[in-house]
Amino acid sequence: MTLAHWLERTARAHPELPALALGHSTVRRYDALANVAARLAGWLVEAGVGPGDRVAVISENRPELFETLLATWWRGAIAAPLTPSLVGDGLAARLTDIAPKACLVSPRAAAAVAAAMPACGARLAIFEGPEHRRALMSDPVPIASAPRSSAALLRYAGCDATSPGTLFSHHALMNISLSYLAEVDAATPRDAVLHGAPASEGGLFLALVALARGGVNVSPESGGFDAAELFDLAAGWRRATALADTNGLKDLVRSDADCDPTAFRTLLLDGDSTAPDEKTAALDRFGPRLAQAWGPPAMPFALCRLGKHDIAARGEAFWREKLSSVGRCFLMSRAEVRRTDGGEVAPDEIGELVAQAPHAAASYWNAPAATATMTTDDGWVRTGRWASMDARGYVALSDSSAEPLSPETASSAESRSKRSGELPRVRLRPPKNRPKRTR
Repeated sequence: MTLAHWLERTARAHPELPALALGHSTVRRYDALANVAARLAGWLVEAGVGPGDRVAVISENRPELFETLLATWWRGAIAAPLTPSLVGDGLAARLTDIAPKACLVSPRAAAAVAAAMPACGARLAIFEGPEHRRALMSDPVPIASAPRSSAALLRYAGCDATSPGTLFSHHALMNISLSYLAEVDAATPRDAVLHGAPASEGGLFLALVALARGGVNVSPESGGFDAAELFDLAAGWRRATALADTNGLKDLVRSDADCDPTAFRTLLLDGDSTAPDEKTAALDRFGPRLAQAWGPPAMPFALCRLGKHDIAARGEAFWREKLSSVGRCFLMSRAEVRRTDGGEVAPDEIGELVAQAPHAAASYWNAPAATATMTTDDGWVRTGRWASMDARGYVALSDSSAEPLSPETASSAESRSKRSGELPRVRLRPPKNRPKRTR
């Protein structure tokens, strides 16, 4: 079972529901989306794309982006979405790393991609162009037979062309979606996801949630994040979810555009540095609709979460401390904060954050050295972050790099704390061989 089967299942259950929209207009219903995915997959067959091959997708937020991702999975290939802000040598390096058999791009990104294409020599189709129109008329093909453990997504975080990509299976992406549905927001058919934040990055995970539940993925006509546009779209679609990073949340809060907060079902915060005051300001404007999901590149959006109740529960004990954290682990995830020798630190002490989850990526793409240091000796994923965890399980990421406690430091700190009644302190300094952040 793959993500293409999710589309097939939803199309059978809700053929008449809107699946993709541009602004206020429905572009595809679910029955039409399944048909388009099958036809685009047929074009991929003609282009020589086989199971396990890569398909690069470079576009701002628009319906064709989602169609291409689904068609890639229908064919059994690996989708590699890239942000259109990546240009020049950085884009060429990414395409060389991906080595795609096909590349589908928006007109806005076409010039930059054409300049970088000699790096990979893939079959090129520009959305709305002649080759893309021909692809939409290709003969449909059945869903490729592939286990859910097969690779589905090659994800690069941000615009840093030097950081390695991370490979995720269908099984991992399904588990991330199901974790969100179980513990952040139990979305329902007809709910809308407003893709102001780049769908080629974090927005992809919310798109899969909509796919699983019969929701509609809405691309703003601007293709990007504009507070007034998102407020207008939410008013039209209702029961809307939007993803925002720290700067995006500030834009939403400070915008003087008219907004009906009840049009939103969820405002999902993507980021690990949003200050409590900023969350409080969002709570004041939008009410109890703010949630947060966080994870490192190896398990994005699916290690820790702050639920709507966590953020909205003013007056509860430790409320401000909760707002300063990235939350507690999802039920399918585990996290520990460790010393240099691998032992756990005491509550509230800083150490290296490591994690386990069935949806964690198994390796970095074309980066054996980075993959070799990706996990601890006992199999836990290194997140590349330094953090503390309180006695209730809330994880607070450190603003500074910190050296995890050694056994000797821990013993000395414990002795001092018993004498003074103070919490043990750790010395902050850049750690040795700190894993590169790719997010």
